[in-house]
Amino acid sequence: MAALEKQLLTFMETEQPYIHPNFSIQLLAEQLQAPTHYISQILGQRMHTKFYDFANNYRVEKAKKLILHSDFEHLSLLGIAYECRFNSKSTFNRAFKKKEGCKPSEFKRQNR
Repeated sequence: MAALEKQLLTFMETEQPYIHPNFSIQLLAEQLQAPTHYISQILGQRMHTKFYDFANNYRVEKAKKLILHSDFEHLSLLGIAYECRFNSKSTFNRAFKKKEGCKPSEFKRQNR
């Protein structure tokens, strides 16, 4: 399980599968060539998270980078949310606040 956990984290960092439009635990398991229940077990028992929170944390990290990068100044926060594969502004705001403790607009204002 520890080896699969390391493989999972490396894969998430290097391949960024969470930006795939149809990203799911099934797709992730397929890409890692591991049973879905193993991925679920690693997330729940070893990382103490759920799949969607796990994926959204990576999406929030990507969003933070885009908010801070000058090449993406032309995008609105909603544009950044969509670029990071959030399905709606409310989902983006909720995930961002859960992870960072503030709304994306507050993060942008504090860091620009």
